[in-house]
Amino acid sequence: EDQPVVLRRLLLGLGATGLAAALGAIPTEKLDLSGAPKQPLFALLVPILEALQQFAAIEEAITYAQWGQVQASVSRILKNPTNLKAAMIQVAKLEPDGDKAEKMREFAREAADYLSQVDYDQYVIPLAPSLNINPAHNLPLLLLA
Repeated sequence: EDQPVVLRRLLLGLGATGLAAALGAIPTEKLDLSGAPKQPLFALLVPILEALQQFAAIEEAITYAQWGQVQASVSRILKNPTNLKAAMIQVAKLEPDGDKAEKMREFAREAADYLSQVDYDQYVIPLAPSLNINPAHNLPLLLLA
């Protein structure tokens, strides 16, 4: 008596699983409906080069434990006005070779992730209570933890 209900639910479950698998097989670049960037390549490279110029200042600020300056610089690079990840992904859209474009998108995601790890509050402060030390004066110990 419950067999038709069970069979119907089984078929619906298999259909939903097949649909999810088919959607998962669609390449990421096919899901982006925004299309090619409207700006020329040189205009898209400007924010990337501006971010690159700020890296030396960030490194110096980290050396002297100027965490507020580090956070402000990282925020400017990852968010407005530079928005590094979005700029790098827009450049990747201009690449005609699909494999190279995918590598460029992967690099954009990794670059943004690695840069966000510089954020003092997100990665150093959570370590300090467990080590029971002052993070501003003992940064080498925190990096070893």
